[in-house]
Parts: sequence; C-alpha cells; structure tokens
Amino acid sequence: MIKLIIFDIGGILVENYDIPMFDALAKACSKSKNIIEEECTELMQRSERGEITEYEFMEQFLKKMHCKEDPKLILEVRRKATKEMHGTRELIEKIKKHYKVAFATNNAREEFEYNNKVMRFDKLFDWGIASWQAHARKTEPKMFEEILKHFKVKPEETIFIDDSAKNLVAPKALGMQTIQFVSLEQLKDELKKTLSKENTRTDKA
Repeated sequence: MIKLIIFDIGGILVENYDIPMFDALAKACSKSKNIIEEECTELMQRSERGEITEYEFMEQFLKKMHCKEDPKLILEVRRKATKEMHGTRELIEKIKKHYKVAFATNNAREEFEYNNKVMRFDKLFDWGIASWQAHARKTEPKMFEEILKHFKVKPEETIFIDDSAKNLVAPKALGMQTIQFVSLEQLKDELKKTLSKENTRTDKA
C-alpha cells in the first residue's frame, strides 16, 4: 500500500532556471551551452552536496573559463528565472489529502533557501530534503534512505517522481516505485493507474 509520494522539484514544481543561467554563461564566456554544461558539472554538483557555496561554484567556474563576468550577475539570472510551473502545486495539495508528500531536490544551500522563500516548500510538503543537507545527490541512495527513515515507511510503500531518468535509478534499486515526469497530464494519468493498482492489490490481500 502506498503511503508516501516523493516529488523532485526542478522541472516539476519549478521551471528549469538553469537553462537561462547556462545561456548567460555561454554568452559571457563566448562558449557553446553544451560546453558550459559539461565544464560546470563537477563544481555545480559540489555546491549541491554542500561542499562549496553556490557563489563559490560560480566564482570558481568563471575563473576556470577565464571569464571576467561578475558571479553575482549570473546568479541573479538564475534567481529571476525561478518560477513555479502551472498546476503542480494544486496536484500536490490534492494528493496530500490522502498521502504523505515529500520532496527530494538537488540544490545548493543558497539556491534552496531562495527557492523555499519564493515557493514555500516547507508549507506545501510534509517534509523533504535537499542535496546540500544530505551531502548526497538524487543519483545516490542516501537521500532516499533519509526520507524513508523520517516517515518510517518501506521502499515499496513509496513512489518517487522525477523528470530525469538517471535520478530514478537509485530509488528504484531501493525498491521504490518510480514515475518519470513528462507532463502534468501524463503524471496525473500514471499516478491514477499506479495508485488504483495498489488499492486493488491491497483489497485482495
């Protein structure tokens, strides 16, 4: 029986604000966006694990690329692009009436705190964890193990939703059910099917 539904945040509740950031970096550094994304991955992931601050990530990356742009200006682009996706909050509020809801997100501390100030995740979800708090990202089981421990639920009693297939591997290996988000309507449909199947299984038990 499903007791807990965990949501990724970026690309599901919040629009992907890294795309405008990468565009700004590509322009400032006179590089292609593909090169920017490839070159900044390691530093960005270190900030998400809480090993360095978000500002240090940007400062070190610009230095690495021999770019004299002000880190604050690039991070401001990221902040201005932080917008909520239409309809997801309403879906989560509806689900919350029947199930516990949590979030798991790859965020640096400063990034998360700003997003929470704008979106108030702490009010929408029952609980959740960001990568900087877990010192691990969604590709690692640690984040999900902490959520399962907090709610005292088994992996098979949980669904995790993410828009990236690579982030579904670790929770699936733990035994959690997973759904890859493509669109809001697709998510509603898959959730309905999954929860209906679980209810049927419970009724027969």
